[in-house]
Amino acid sequence: MKPNLRSILMLVTALVLAGAIFHQAKEMHRLRAVIAELTSLPSKGAAISTATNPQLADFEELRQEAAELNRLRADVAQLRREKTETSALEARIDKLAADVSAILRNLDRRSESTAFIDGLYRPEPNTSPLVLQASFFA
Repeated sequence: MKPNLRSILMLVTALVLAGAIFHQAKEMHRLRAVIAELTSLPSKGAAISTATNPQLADFEELRQEAAELNRLRADVAQLRREKTETSALEARIDKLAADVSAILRNLDRRSESTAFIDGLYRPEPNTSPLVLQASFFA
């Protein structure tokens, strides 16, 4: 029985190999048909029209849209940076405006106090210049 078992195994192996070879031959035939179809297209130097190859047009359109998308993303990032810078500048302007208002109020108070002091002391017309200078510095 052992010789028969070996024979059967050999036959099964041969059938499996024949099936694999048949499948490979079928795949090779399909590949040759695809190659023949591709070689029937115009030569490399000639322009391929979008009517014969719509995929190239689709790829080109997708590439252009991707480039546009990248450009728009860069523009949005630039606008965000500018918005941040503008907000910082507006905050500095508001702080400077508050500082200027405080300085102006301080100057108004000083001018009011000097006017009040000037109103308190009115020198006599015959006062000496040295006394006038001393009162001014006081």
